[in-house]
Order: sequence, then structure tokens, then C-alpha cells
Amino acid sequence: MNRPRNALLVTLAVALLLRAGYDVVTAGRPLRADETSYDAIAWNVASGHGYAAGATDAERVPTAIRGPGYVLPLAFVYRVAGHRPDAMRMLQAVLDTLCAWLVWRIGRRLFGDPWLALGGAAVYALYPPFILDAGQVVTEGVTNLTVLAGLDFGLGWALGGPALLLPASGVMIGLCALAKPQLAPVAVLVVLAARPSLLRRDFWTAALLQVAVVSAVLAPWIVRNAVVFHAFVPGVTLGGVTFWGGTGPADGRTLGGLDDPRVPVHVRRAVAGLSERERDRWLYAEGARVIRQAPGRWAGLLGRKLVRLWFNLLYDDPPSRASLALAGLNLAVLLLAALAIVRLRPPPVATRLLAWLVAWFSVVHVAFFAVVRYAMPCYAYIACFAGAALVAFWRRSAGPAPNGTRAVLPTR
Repeated sequence: MNRPRNALLVTLAVALLLRAGYDVVTAGRPLRADETSYDAIAWNVASGHGYAAGATDAERVPTAIRGPGYVLPLAFVYRVAGHRPDAMRMLQAVLDTLCAWLVWRIGRRLFGDPWLALGGAAVYALYPPFILDAGQVVTEGVTNLTVLAGLDFGLGWALGGPALLLPASGVMIGLCALAKPQLAPVAVLVVLAARPSLLRRDFWTAALLQVAVVSAVLAPWIVRNAVVFHAFVPGVTLGGVTFWGGTGPADGRTLGGLDDPRVPVHVRRAVAGLSERERDRWLYAEGARVIRQAPGRWAGLLGRKLVRLWFNLLYDDPPSRASLALAGLNLAVLLLAALAIVRLRPPPVATRLLAWLVAWFSVVHVAFFAVVRYAMPCYAYIACFAGAALVAFWRRSAGPAPNGTRAVLPTR
């Protein structure tokens, strides 16, 4: 009997039941926050009104506020199932279960032992934010899937697999970037982890290949934006909002969007009537003005946003018990991941990749607006390490393999 395989199937079944169960319990709930914009654009696409924001003919205008990496799959579901967000949420339950399988695959690459890999899959299956995010009409479920697939292919190439795995990694990261443009550099981080010397020709060859592949995936979206807006828009027209909101424009308090009642009156007046691109440029400039006005306050805010990103703490309001519980859980996951690196000795490329991902996620999100949800794709990779450490701790027999790079334990 193949016990690891059966245990994996049980883990995946539990993951699916938890996600589908959450969808059933919350079926029919009204959409909120970011969900509403994804829903509106996707429904316009599905109902033949084009890639546009707005709910009526008078309101609809072409938009690039949300990328197509999530909007188009959502539009496809609406086209098939009708305007039913719950149908997308149920599909995301399946896709997020595939993420648990990808975590298992990555764990096999890193530790060579199916039980250690199973620990990562179990952590992903049971980690509450993954379950909750899969039940939201937002990008995180699809983002986790594409990032994990990209990392799986990239690590396969880095550990001596076929050369085609590298461009396959670039394709997946490119698909992710269609929804989350700030994650496009992850394709190069894979190469940097595998070829850490910038002076080596093989680094530049592989890095340029990744840039070319990601650019090719993004090209149709860039061309569409050039035709529609007569401008170069490689990502989305939301960067100005998140940059300005992250500077603490409301007397030091960060704002998640222009619909927040604390938005200053002069900002509301200034952006009224502006196009998306005009508003984006104005808010970048306004954010820079806020920083110049109080640079010390902004510097302190950077540290607070770092804690918010990874632990969901240090917001303007006192933390809830749920936030404190999540902070404790995330700290435990990070400590377990560190333990896995020290005790289980995964391949150095995997450890370097983890360090680069944590650094990039921190820099790019702290510079803009930071919430813990934005760190979830990185936590998905961290789960590979944390779960392996849990299994090793349970067995109490972990040790480095003879070659010093992998810990392969008995599979009793």
C-alpha cells in the first residue's frame, strides 16, 4: 500500500472540503471592497460590453484598473454560469486545492521525502487565510496557483531538470503578472537564486530569457492598453491609488482606496472628472508631496507596513483577537520554515529563492499599501518549509542527507 500517496489524497480531499464548505456556508453573500470592481469588469466582458468599468451605458468606460489575469477567467465563468460569483468561488476551491498539490510537488523537490512534502501540503490545506481567500472574488487564489506553478517549474530547472522548465516558469509568472504586475520580477528572482553571480554569462542568458517570456505573455495586454489609452500601460492604473494611500495621507493613517470616508476633501475635488491615467499620475505626485511634507512620519510608517504585511498588526486601530491569532500563526509558520532550513538542509537554491521572495514582497508592498493578503503567495512557498519541519519534529529523527543538501527520512 502506498501510504504517502493515500495520505496526499486525503489531504487534498480535506483541502477541497474546507474550501467548498466555506463557499456553501457563505453562499449568496454580497460582494465587498475589491470584489466589486473585479465583478463589474468581468460581467461587462461576459455580457458583451467590453473590458470596461461601470454598470450602465452612461457609466461604462474602458479600464485598466484591474488586469485580465483574473478578470478574464471570472468573465468566462459568468459567461457559462451567469452572473453568479458563487460559481467562481467554487471553482477557486478546486484551484486552491491544486495549490496544495503544488506545495507537495515543491516539497518533493526540496526534501526528497514524500512525508516531508506532505507536511507542506497539509499546512497549505489547513492555513485559514488560504481557505478564506479562495472564497473571495479576488486574485489571490489564482495568484497562488500561478506563482506556485512558476516556482515548481523554476526549481525543477535549477535542480538539473529539462531546460524547457525555465521558460515554462516564465509563462506561469507572466500569467500571474497579468493580475499582479508587481510579481513579474519573480521570474528573474528564480534565475538569481539558481545563478547568484551577476558576473556569470549563464545568469544573464537565463534572466533575459525570462524577461522575454514574461514580456511576451504581457504583450497582448500592453498592446490593448496602447490602442485604448494611447499610452504605455504595462500593468494596471491602480498604482497611484495604492502608492498615495500608503503614504499616510489622512493625518498619518493609510487609506485603501478613494472610497474611504477619510479621504481629504482636496483630493476628492482634484481627482473628480479625471481619467484613470490622469488620476493615477496625480495621485503619484500627491503621494510624493505627502512624503516630503512629513518624511519622518513616512519612514516610521514603512516599518509599520512591514509588520502589517507579514503579521496583520500595527494598524491604526487596536488588533482584534483574530488578528492576534493570525499574527501568532504566521510567526509559528516562519519559525518552522527557519527550522527546516537549519535542520533539513534543503538545496541552497531553494533557500536563496525564499530570501529573495521575502525581500521583494517586503519592498514592493511596503512602498505602496500593505495588507497581509498581499503576502499570501509568499506564504504559500513558505508552507513547503514549515510543513516539512512539522513532520520532522513529529518523527524526531531529522538529519542531513549524506550529500549535505537534502534530508531523506525513512518512510514508515
